[in-house]
Amino acid sequence: MDDKKKKEETKKAVTNLLKTDRGKAILFFLFYLVFFFIISIMARTNLTSKQQSEVSKDKNANISVNYDFTKLEAGNYRFTREEDRNGIKTIFTGDVNDGKSSFIMTKDNTIRTFFSYNDIYLEKTNNTYNVAVNPYLYASLNEVKNIKNIIKAAHLKAKTTYENGNTVYQYEITSNSLLELLDNKQVDLDDKVNLIDLTANEDKEVIEITYHLDSYHSYTYNVVETLTIKIDYSDYGKVKELEIPG
Repeated sequence: MDDKKKKEETKKAVTNLLKTDRGKAILFFLFYLVFFFIISIMARTNLTSKQQSEVSKDKNANISVNYDFTKLEAGNYRFTREEDRNGIKTIFTGDVNDGKSSFIMTKDNTIRTFFSYNDIYLEKTNNTYNVAVNPYLYASLNEVKNIKNIIKAAHLKAKTTYENGNTVYQYEITSNSLLELLDNKQVDLDDKVNLIDLTANEDKEVIEITYHLDSYHSYTYNVVETLTIKIDYSDYGKVKELEIPG
């Protein structure tokens, strides 16, 4: 049956229905049924559009930051630094005050004692301190100015606040940026990003920074390895004056 015949038959059926009260009631019911169906479709479409708009807005919203480096910049605190290089861990624990640092290094069940000031490192051997090589892997991560520059250059991906009041800020940064900031090198790598987790407490104090530097480290050492450096900060302002060992 072609479209023309269908239209003629439909028109004829509607004309016949209009001749009786029952027919008119049927047409009235069908009209409102179609009307409410169209309204329902329109409402669902508007709701979906609104939800999509809200989701898009959430994704593009800026993430607020509620911490600062004031206490860390003051340079008086205790720390624990854990370097996990391809599963091999080296742990440092110590005190920092006014540019000087006293710490111990633990690796492979061996404990070594150090003191540092003005980029000079001394190691204690047989109760005597002698000039030593910097024992840290990427010691530049100990400097607050470098930490601030890294965070400034990184992309803040997300943040999570926990019941204890601590908030973890998740950053990502390219190896290109790290090489320029820490090594003064300009390269154009297409590697995976490096991740940084910064934890702050309710008092806005930075209490932990964890660097996941697989990409940066593998390029720097020209070897495929995993590297995570976690530094905990505590007891701000409570470290007594440190004296350079004689």
